[in-house]
Amino acid sequence: MLENKIESISDLNEDWFALYCEGVQQGGIRYLLGLDRRVQDLVARVLSGEALPTYAGLSNVPRLQTDHVAASLGLPDAISIPRDLRAVIGNVAKEVAGINLLDLQAAWHDVPEKRTERPLSAAGIRGYLLPWDCLSRLREYIPGTLGVIKFQAFNHKTTVGGLACQLAVRGDHSSSRGRTASVPPFQACFLIDRALRWVLSYAEDLRKLMSVTEDLHRRFPDVPGSDRGDCFRTRRYEARKMMFPDLTVGPDAPGAPWPLDFAVHKRSSSTGYMLTVARAVFVLLPTACLIVIAAFTARRSGEIDSLQVGCVNEDADGELWLSTWIEKALRDVTRIPIPASVQRAVNVLEWLSADARERSGTRWLFQFFGLQHRVSLTALTFRNALKEFASYVGVPPLPDGSPWVFSPHQFRRFFSICYYWRWSFGSLTALSAFLRQFDLEVTRRYVTEASRGELARLKEDASADRAVRAAAAQELSGLAARRRAHRDVSREHRTIIAQDVVAGRTALGGFGGEQITKQLEHLIIEFERRLEIRPVSSPQGLLNELLSGFVAHTLTHLEPNPLGHSLCKCSRAQPDLAAARCLDEFQATHPDTPRPGQPDHAHASDTVCGGCPHNVLPRETEPYWIEAIAKAGGVAASTPAAHLRTVATKRATALRAIHKRGFQDAKRIARPITLEEPNADDA
Repeated sequence: MLENKIESISDLNEDWFALYCEGVQQGGIRYLLGLDRRVQDLVARVLSGEALPTYAGLSNVPRLQTDHVAASLGLPDAISIPRDLRAVIGNVAKEVAGINLLDLQAAWHDVPEKRTERPLSAAGIRGYLLPWDCLSRLREYIPGTLGVIKFQAFNHKTTVGGLACQLAVRGDHSSSRGRTASVPPFQACFLIDRALRWVLSYAEDLRKLMSVTEDLHRRFPDVPGSDRGDCFRTRRYEARKMMFPDLTVGPDAPGAPWPLDFAVHKRSSSTGYMLTVARAVFVLLPTACLIVIAAFTARRSGEIDSLQVGCVNEDADGELWLSTWIEKALRDVTRIPIPASVQRAVNVLEWLSADARERSGTRWLFQFFGLQHRVSLTALTFRNALKEFASYVGVPPLPDGSPWVFSPHQFRRFFSICYYWRWSFGSLTALSAFLRQFDLEVTRRYVTEASRGELARLKEDASADRAVRAAAAQELSGLAARRRAHRDVSREHRTIIAQDVVAGRTALGGFGGEQITKQLEHLIIEFERRLEIRPVSSPQGLLNELLSGFVAHTLTHLEPNPLGHSLCKCSRAQPDLAAARCLDEFQATHPDTPRPGQPDHAHASDTVCGGCPHNVLPRETEPYWIEAIAKAGGVAASTPAAHLRTVATKRATALRAIHKRGFQDAKRIARPITLEEPNADDA
């Protein structure tokens, strides 16, 4: 504020807010603080003789105190300084001030050939707008000496999130709206393969080598005041005399942690030094566990970080389950099914975190107390750890030669796309339930949004069905292509249901199911009329033609409810939306909000949908209703509270009525037609 001659918060007005938004839109903190000018002033002061902040490194060699440099620029830490400006400061520090830079500070002395900045997403812009909202909300707590807030940036018409989205679109940042990019399939598969090797094959060997290292440290400890180099050399010499015939790791094993240095501690493979046992055990091995867990559970980074000892359990049927916290939607602990590889990764983390858990008195798995840190506990910084692991195992670069930057959340989308596209277009309902996302549109975006990783192009999937092979042959390359493929699969799904009803193989319950059955009865009458008027050589082809028209123009939608209790045939036409009961519920709770233009899953409960004219109940959903009736009946019979007993009894009665009409009283079509399996030409 003082930088812009704003002496009191009373001076804040609409014009200042507009200028602030313009600065945020141009690039955030770089433009708001005028970092380019500040760095130029810093360089000028250094050239005129001002000293840069330093600290004494090993052998009393001065090193650049990067966080202090950031503080002088008005930033919280060195990471906040844009890379090209860091390089300018680093070159001045090295060439003018004579300050040595660590190899880890490569970003401070390598000037990029071209400055590239990632555009701010809507989520990033929102973070810059929140202070204005907080100033208004907390104005009664602000001391009067600082002024009085007169300007209110946000109201019922303009929200923080809405303005952030507008600024992102205006700045042509609509392609980066805070969503995670999809990882390229080859790089993802390569990294997951190497992580699995570390967890399944190399972990036990690293455990043996770690015991050897600990023994060397006990026999040849660091002596205070002595030359640490002598201790390093002694340990390394003793280790080289040892033989390890029972170890499977070796230079020929893909991505194996070899050779390992038994002496030096804090050196990373990314610096070009030999990898230490301690770093392999307490950094790279936990990172491999992180990758395996993220890739095969689709959990968010915060959910993985919250895993505790004993989080994996085996049920009576031998199935493995992971107890994990769900950050969004549920905000509670739940169980998800997992493969044996995840169980192995958790077992490795329990071994690695044992000492740290004992010292901290907590149960978290991602905390470590290794040889390289005898004072404090350490935890992984997931993004940095992924970068180091990918560099060590040699993940191939992208076609343009640049490395892919991995993040934990990318594996969540990778899991979703693999499940949906490689396994014969799996159920969005099942995927939503596993991800614990209770909005199908969010899940649909995961599997249809354009991405650099084009998983539909994996042609080696010989067992995939015709739809996948067709999508792979067309080399889907963007959002439009993926959406077309999804629509094709949705149309095929509706066609199969219509064929089963016409053939008498199934009955559709619910008000919507009854309506579909009546419409198909009229279709059969039309089919028989056409055959009578003009016999054809292929009645099957004529019937498929009629069914195709019915699916394209009448049964245009048939979406599963995220809770799994029914299907919804509500289209986006105004008459259908006007009759949708979930939208009635929405408007009852949001009377001042316009009626949505699509069904609202948040208000589409089983009892609400059960009385909706768009509700379709196939036989596959009956187990849900049986279980729901049993739960409601159990609550009604056991609860001592009269009010809760009344509510549960009322719910059980409603569920039984829906179940009776939708399943027990559901009738198959009166005059079924036996259909042959459709061939590719007919479809």
